[in-house]
Amino acid sequence: MLAYKGKAKLKKRVLAKIAAQREAGRIAKGPSVSTGRSTTWGAVGCLLEDPDGGHKRYESEFGIPGQLAHLEDTIFESLPDELAQAWPERFMGAIGVGADLEEVWPCFAVWLMVDERWGVFGATDDEEVRAICRRVADGYTRTRDGDPPSDEEAARLTKDAWSAWEARATVATADQWAARAARATWDGRAAGAAPAAWAARNEWDQHVQASAGKLIELLEEAN
Repeated sequence: MLAYKGKAKLKKRVLAKIAAQREAGRIAKGPSVSTGRSTTWGAVGCLLEDPDGGHKRYESEFGIPGQLAHLEDTIFESLPDELAQAWPERFMGAIGVGADLEEVWPCFAVWLMVDERWGVFGATDDEEVRAICRRVADGYTRTRDGDPPSDEEAARLTKDAWSAWEARATVATADQWAARAARATWDGRAAGAAPAAWAARNEWDQHVQASAGKLIELLEEAN
């Protein structure tokens, strides 16, 4: 799966449509809204105009993993309004023609878990949750390097991550948030679950722009 199917003209058309939607005032947070004369759309909707979301269509139409389409949308919803308007063009513009983006989500997940400044690991003092963060990061590192965890290992990590979350689900603390983030990020192996991983850190507004920047960095680095 190659970004923009290897066609520079396709990328140009995509960016032109997003720019036109922005200039016409048809990009907005929240669900799509029709006024009779026009409709406002989110980050993915402004391009596809699909009332059902259409995130999976990124794969067939643009060669971009559906997981990243979900991540694009949820970061858009979390950014300050003035930055959100420019986000769809920034995201799609950072993707190189012909790039293979399959490793972007695993790399982002590792960063989300254990980055020294922004990682979930540093947001909790709970050693059990920290251990799960390390194991989630290790699972994604192995996946990225072509040696994914076995089904048995993956199932064990899923069980542990859910247990950590359930043990803290009623406690409004950084430990509870971290447990939720670790669980949601590991579940994020399935396309469509990225919003859960991002929602786990919506309480931490300072992470929004850092995560947006990290995602752009990974997109630009992809070959």
